[in-house]
Amino acid sequence: MRPGIGLSAPARFSRTVATSARDGRYAPLEQRDIEVFTEVLGTQNVIRDSQALEACNRDWMGKYVGQSQVVLRPSSTKQLSKVMAHCHGRRLAVVPQAGNTGLAGGSVPVFDEVILQTGGMDQIHSFDEVSGALQCQSGCILGKLNEHIAEAGYTMPLDLGPKDECQIGGNVSTNAGGLKLIRYGSLHGSVLGLEVVLADGTILDTMTPLRKDNTGYDVKQLFIGAEGTLGIISGVSLLCPPRPAAVNLMFLAVQDWPSALQTFVRAKRKLGEILSAFEFLDSSALDLTLHQLPHIKNPLPQQQAPFYLLVETSGSNGDHDYAKLKAFFEAEKRDGLILDGTVASDKDHIAEIWRLRENISVALNKAGKTYKYDMSLPVAEMYGLVEDVRERLQQYPVNVVGYGHLGDSNIHLNVSTETWNDDVLHDLEPYVYEWVSERRGSISAEHGLGQMKSQYIGYTKGPEAINMMQSLKQLLDPNGILNPYKVLPAEPKFLTATPPSFSAGTGPDSASYSASQDLVISLALSSSILLGQPGAALASDGQSAGEVGKCLFANCPGALAQCVTDKTCLQDLICLQGCSGSEDETACQVSCNQRYENKAVAAFQACAVTQEGCVAQKADENLYPAPPISALVSDFDTTKYKGKWYITAGQNELFDQFDCQVHYFDAPKPGVLDVKLNWRISTGDDFLERSDTQNFKQVKDTKGLLLNHDNVKPLHYEDDWHILAAKPDKYIFVYYKGNNDAWKGYGGSTIYTRESVMPEEYKDEMRAAAKKVNLDFDKDFKLTDNTCKPHPADTDKATRAEGNADDVSARDLEDMLEPFGNGRVILKKGLAKQLSASK
Repeated sequence: MRPGIGLSAPARFSRTVATSARDGRYAPLEQRDIEVFTEVLGTQNVIRDSQALEACNRDWMGKYVGQSQVVLRPSSTKQLSKVMAHCHGRRLAVVPQAGNTGLAGGSVPVFDEVILQTGGMDQIHSFDEVSGALQCQSGCILGKLNEHIAEAGYTMPLDLGPKDECQIGGNVSTNAGGLKLIRYGSLHGSVLGLEVVLADGTILDTMTPLRKDNTGYDVKQLFIGAEGTLGIISGVSLLCPPRPAAVNLMFLAVQDWPSALQTFVRAKRKLGEILSAFEFLDSSALDLTLHQLPHIKNPLPQQQAPFYLLVETSGSNGDHDYAKLKAFFEAEKRDGLILDGTVASDKDHIAEIWRLRENISVALNKAGKTYKYDMSLPVAEMYGLVEDVRERLQQYPVNVVGYGHLGDSNIHLNVSTETWNDDVLHDLEPYVYEWVSERRGSISAEHGLGQMKSQYIGYTKGPEAINMMQSLKQLLDPNGILNPYKVLPAEPKFLTATPPSFSAGTGPDSASYSASQDLVISLALSSSILLGQPGAALASDGQSAGEVGKCLFANCPGALAQCVTDKTCLQDLICLQGCSGSEDETACQVSCNQRYENKAVAAFQACAVTQEGCVAQKADENLYPAPPISALVSDFDTTKYKGKWYITAGQNELFDQFDCQVHYFDAPKPGVLDVKLNWRISTGDDFLERSDTQNFKQVKDTKGLLLNHDNVKPLHYEDDWHILAAKPDKYIFVYYKGNNDAWKGYGGSTIYTRESVMPEEYKDEMRAAAKKVNLDFDKDFKLTDNTCKPHPADTDKATRAEGNADDVSARDLEDMLEPFGNGRVILKKGLAKQLSASK
């Protein structure tokens, strides 16, 4: 844990596997909500039957199960808009659900979110037989749309296994790829326009039938692949290609992966314009499917091979296409690339072969439980992932299966087990994501992130991209109600803290706080006084309130204006008020830092400290002197310390003694240690969850010293880890010292263990290590609680605490403003001007 500076610690990024507790900022469903929904949708479209709820709360694999109490089925965009406006005002979390055929848990609730099904919105508006532009509602079934436009000689630009269940809105929301992407490209190119209902009920209409529209930003692209986190797609305009007059399919057996790759290269060259699909499956996938689904036929019953390929062509001249395909087959078999194969041109024979490929997932589901991974990788390295995972899991009774879209570098890695097994999961994750990341692949090629991979997005996207995504999310969904806990890593960043009740109103502004505009402006002035208090954690000795206040209003008016219009930032300032004159102002302010953090706070502190230096750096009091090299371990191989660790004892009560401190270490290469930190901050009645990453490099000739310097994060943290004792599968004793723009020389000591509780047999070794830095393990360290208890259900406590905070600000504010005297009026006017400009 690192110290912050006055307003909050910097945001931390978690890569934990799942969300552990319901976010208390979302309102619980009330009877009055049901009445509103019924008024809008009618009784038949507000579903509360337990059997129907159970089916909608469970994903297709049975892996993810929610606890929603209601399913809503609007039939029009207008109805959907009214429902979302109500949910936005009440802060009711919503999960959009189309066909519920997804494989990453994105379409089912994590907790008790309202399920909003789009299946009732299934009308086809129009189809232009000249341009091929289809316009329809989002709930239309993919297979039925294909049948509809087939009459006019067109086909849908994507083809999926569950085509008779999935909906076009869900396909677009997940940017589904499917079997024909090599021919028709992704939906980013096929979608002409969208109609989207935003979180507050606003209807965004970009439903153009035109291929070319270069007027400003192409905003529809934001919602393709966003998985319903930015808005709910209600209408789709799609460009459909002509239906091919002739389709042929080959099923080929090849002897190894290089042969499969070479066959693909030659197919692209020789089949060129008619090549429409190139799929592969390994022998494990074939054997499992034939065993679990006896009605599926083996296209090559006499040929056993490690790999099989499906090569499809689609064109306008049957004789021409068949001749090219036959010549290709004979040439590749003659050259030894193909062991055997069959060519199908009959419609039923083609469907029979495709049935094998499309039912691999069905067979896996029938075989038991499946850990599914959908990756994009450089095509030459795709199958290496399957081989490495198969070797890694050889001690378990599992079946590792590989298949996918070789034509667009997309592999589906599946690990089939009889039951869910935590040990198997631990050996799979994050190993598979690390494997993909090292090769610059994507951890989600077409299935999306959902709730399965939201915390692993950092293995594919960098922090700048993630920050931009989070900014878009906050802009379009400020209350965070759309498909929460999905896609993006968990981070408490939304503006409002507690859900409004009906007694407080149901509009989007009903969660307003008691401070008036005048009080808000005055509160900003009080912050400048507090930031300048001599002896406080934010300022060096001798820095006056007037100096800090003058600097803030002269150099950081925009950041200050953002802060006072942001509730979390205001709550932090209110908290900081109470620190002035307290027995330990530093500890008090750090406590405020830990409780309140968001982007407005980060922007304010970046300007006040890093950019303008309004708040001077706290001096190093040499409380944590660097230990001598002789005190450090002589050898520390970072590659032996990967995996999960708990902080089970901490020395500095400000930064080291929290509960549920679960950290993850990774070592991409020797001498490097990436640390993913997770911890919780007690708020008395409840707790707040925090997370971050730190990236250390080992000093070349001093293995026990790891440095986290050159940090571009806010405040430019520089942390030094001094390893005093370490054993790979037991413990790590870390003594740390650091600097940032606000504080020079902070520090502490933490003890990591593989177990969640400090084993008794380690304590003598910890005592010896602590003595190296003149610490007493029994007196200076506190054992921490890592039981990770769930959030309490009583959200009224947060409401009462917030009310008390407002009372404090109203009661104490005038006294704090006295140092400004008559200048207060001038400062208020200046800030009011900035506030107006910012709005």
